[in-house]
Order: sequence, then C-alpha cells, then structure tokens
Amino acid sequence: IIVPLVFILLGLYIMYENGTIETFLIV
Repeated sequence: IIVPLVFILLGLYIMYENGTIETFLIV
C-alpha cells in the first residue's frame, strides 16, 4: 500500500528536478 505512494512521490520529485513538473500539471 505504501510502496506505490513512494514511487509516485519519487516520480514527482524527478519531474520537479527535471523542470517538467509544470508540463505535467498542464496536462
């Protein structure tokens, strides 16, 4: 139950570091 949440947070962190979080929010 906790593992999927960790992967989601990690994915969001990676996108934030890459500067693509804004594109993700637009979509």
